[in-house]
Amino acid sequence: MVVLRNTNLGTSDGTFIPQALFTNSHNGRSTADLRLGMYRFVCANGLVVGDDYARESIKHVGDLAKQVIDRIREMSKQSQKVFSEIDNWKAIDLSKERRLEFAKQAGILRFGEAKMQQYDVMDLLMPRRAEDDSGDLWSTYNIVQENASKGGLQGKNANGRRVRSKSLNSIGQDLSFNSQLWKLATEFAE
Repeated sequence: MVVLRNTNLGTSDGTFIPQALFTNSHNGRSTADLRLGMYRFVCANGLVVGDDYARESIKHVGDLAKQVIDRIREMSKQSQKVFSEIDNWKAIDLSKERRLEFAKQAGILRFGEAKMQQYDVMDLLMPRRAEDDSGDLWSTYNIVQENASKGGLQGKNANGRRVRSKSLNSIGQDLSFNSQLWKLATEFAE
């Protein structure tokens, strides 16, 4: 995966910038994948926009490099749309119950229903920085994304044995989870 960031596209309140995520196979047998994302400075998290307007698959036909460059340019025009969506999320205050529901659904996306039972859903909502805990959809999304992606959640399995969640290290799993989490947040914004 190659991550491209352009500070000329602007930032949102200085806390994150848009990025393009380009993934490709080593042998050209699968399509190249291009996604729009956001890089959050404070936690060094890469957030993946899960909407269809922010993703493209490119077949290995013709001048792939030119196609990728052209599509990155086109996709970068969508960054303002993402900034607007984030501003909307910041304006949506979530009740404690809605925050818990968001974390529970996010945990199921990340771990699966059976494994999520090993962990306390409240741990997904535990901010790593006090300034992250404002109770809106955007901060809830960021807290849950960081806790689910970076691992370190402690729990117990069905046998009562202690377990600790691992960080997402696979490119495919990371992109998939983050894309699904964005879609979940979009549903909560409706």
